[in-house]
Amino acid sequence: MFSKDYTLPKNAALRIESDEIASLGKESEMLLRAHLPGLEEGAPSRPSQHIKLRHQQSDEPHFKQIGDSLLVGDTWDNLSKRDLQHLLYAVAREKFLKQGLYSVHSACVSNDSTILIVGHSGAGKTSTALELVENANWRMLSGNKTLVSFDDKSAIRVEAGTQTITAPKKFGDSYAASIGIDSFEYGERVAFLLEPERYLSASEQPIGAIVIPRIQEGVREVNEFGSRTALHKLIPFFLDRVNADTIITGSNTLYLGKTPEDKAQELAESLKVAVSEIPVFEVSGPLGFIAETAASIADRS
Repeated sequence: MFSKDYTLPKNAALRIESDEIASLGKESEMLLRAHLPGLEEGAPSRPSQHIKLRHQQSDEPHFKQIGDSLLVGDTWDNLSKRDLQHLLYAVAREKFLKQGLYSVHSACVSNDSTILIVGHSGAGKTSTALELVENANWRMLSGNKTLVSFDDKSAIRVEAGTQTITAPKKFGDSYAASIGIDSFEYGERVAFLLEPERYLSASEQPIGAIVIPRIQEGVREVNEFGSRTALHKLIPFFLDRVNADTIITGSNTLYLGKTPEDKAQELAESLKVAVSEIPVFEVSGPLGFIAETAASIADRS
């Protein structure tokens, strides 16, 4: 029987159990760290919330949720390659929301200022962050999911980030100098860790600017949003409803993630104040142009 404990931000406890495997394996660990911000090994001393995933080897896939426990029947190979990180993220997202934490679909980098780079998969957020880290000596706080909170003045603060970077294979060679010893390909993507000195602790870093990149050749456009437009643009990314629902493919079961209404309303109120104080830009153009513009925006914030 395999069993391993983890701690998520605000002392939330995660346990993964399996009757098939002896260890989680490096690739599964790295993919978890690409989806679960602030994941640390070891159980918290005083857990605030619990998530337990129990895997049973089975040739007849099935899924059941009882309270905080998830029971998944399938082969470990199927679960780990297709569903594990997506299911655990969907459940963790709900736990975060209950604590007033928002898992933003974004990368995050810092120099003298901290930029939240927001976008759906393929928009260019990871590429922009890596361009700044590789060529402008910025440091990475988060590669894909950035967990944020709002202080009593509605300023946005980074609570935790995801360390593992994932990107299309075609971009992997472009950042070879930054990639550490841990990397692997899966599907059409590559997952990797940067060298340790490329990271910065995400704990309570204030956000100075938000950039929404749009990588497009032949275009160079910079659009600063007013607070009302910024609010409309950002709410979906801060709630991350796109990744709230996930399919457990073996059993063909849909996990429907919930968004507490009171926390969604709190987000709207806090984010409205925040975007009236910090700049929010949409930047379209080649990758180098977007990265240069993002750095310039940060210098002015």
